[in-house]
Amino acid sequence: VVAVISFSTGKLELEGLTFDKNSVYYLYVLILTILLVYSFVDRHLIGVILIYSIILPLQRITQLYFHNVKQKEELEEKNKELITDTLTQTYNYKYLEQTMQEKINNKECFSMIFINLDKFKQLNDTYGHSAGNVALQNLTVFIKNKLEDQDILCRYGGDEFCIIVSDKEKALNLANIIINENNERYIEYEGNQIQLHLSAGIYDYETKEHNFLDIINEADQAMYLAKKSGGNKIIKCNAKVGINYEAIDKK
Repeated sequence: VVAVISFSTGKLELEGLTFDKNSVYYLYVLILTILLVYSFVDRHLIGVILIYSIILPLQRITQLYFHNVKQKEELEEKNKELITDTLTQTYNYKYLEQTMQEKINNKECFSMIFINLDKFKQLNDTYGHSAGNVALQNLTVFIKNKLEDQDILCRYGGDEFCIIVSDKEKALNLANIIINENNERYIEYEGNQIQLHLSAGIYDYETKEHNFLDIINEADQAMYLAKKSGGNKIIKCNAKVGINYEAIDKK
C-alpha cells in the first residue's frame, strides 16, 4: 500500500525507471492483488475487493493531500515574491507600507531608521552599475546580521533602506552600530577594495496622528540633513518638539 501511494503521487522516484507513474501504479496494484488473492486461497473475489477497497481510496486521498500542499506552497511562494525585493532579497516598499500601516492601526510605538549610501552615484559612475548592485547586496547582508528577530529591513528604493525597530529604545544604538562598523569594512569588486559610508535618519513614532508617508518623510528628512552635513553620521528627528533635528555624535 505504501509503495502504491508513493508511486501514484509522484513522491517516490527511482533512478533508472522510465515508466509512467500511472503504469507503475497499476503494475503494483496488479502484483498486490495477485498476492492478496493467493493469500485468501478460496476467497479470491473477497481478496480482489479488499485490495481495491483499501488502495484506491487511500491513493485518491493521498493525491488530494499532496495537491493541496503543493498549491499552498505555490501560493506562499507567490506571496513572498510580491513582498520581496528582487536584487537584495529583503522586503520591498509594498511590505514596508503594509507593516507600518498595521503598526499605526494597532497604535504600536516603533522607530524608523532611514539609511542611505553616501556618494552612491559616484560609485556607479566609477565602477559601473554592476558594482552598485554588489554594494547593495553586500550592505543588505551586513545590516541583516546586526538586526534582532523582531527588526524588519526593507529596501525603500535605489540605495535607500528602512529598518523598523519595535523597541525604539534600541534604535539609536542599532544605527550607531551599523554606521560605525560599516566604516571598518570594504567591498571587494573586480580586485578593487571599495569603502562606502552611510548616513541615517531616525524617527520615533509614538501613536500620534501620522500616516505612513508622514513617518517616512520625517526619517527621510533627517537622513537628508545627515548627508548634507557631510555624511557618515546619524541625525534624529525629535518629534516631541515638532520638526527639530539633532545630530548624534558617533562613539
